[in-house]
Amino acid sequence: MSAVYNIGQVLFVVLNKKSQVYPMQIVEIIHKKTLRGDDTKYLLQGGSDKNAKIILDEIDGEIFDSAEKARTTLIARATQQVNNIVNLAIKKSSEWYGVQAEEKQIETIENLPDLNTLSASDPSTTEVMLPDGSIAKIKLPVAM
Repeated sequence: MSAVYNIGQVLFVVLNKKSQVYPMQIVEIIHKKTLRGDDTKYLLQGGSDKNAKIILDEIDGEIFDSAEKARTTLIARATQQVNNIVNLAIKKSSEWYGVQAEEKQIETIENLPDLNTLSASDPSTTEVMLPDGSIAKIKLPVAM
């Protein structure tokens, strides 16, 4: 069974083709009953154009019913990616230099410093201090 949404509810879409979260509001619900069964379609408005509507099933992205769920999912993915990148570097340091560094997984980035308070020479990149004290440089997508 698919999710049930309400008129006026705002959904948060993580678009597949862009690195962005896009809010969309449910503006219409169409219920259809046929011999083959019931069908419900949700029409959403994305952006300020009140006439532009898109059917929920046609959206190319992941749908979240709250901004916090979208945030949590994106943080978990980013955290896993950082762990993978650092662990690969640790393995290479062992292979290349014979130095055994400690592999340490971070479970969440919530306790890391606020990205907005860190300075960077390139405004699209920032440095983040990881729990072990090492610094990771992260390139952030440009906000649209």
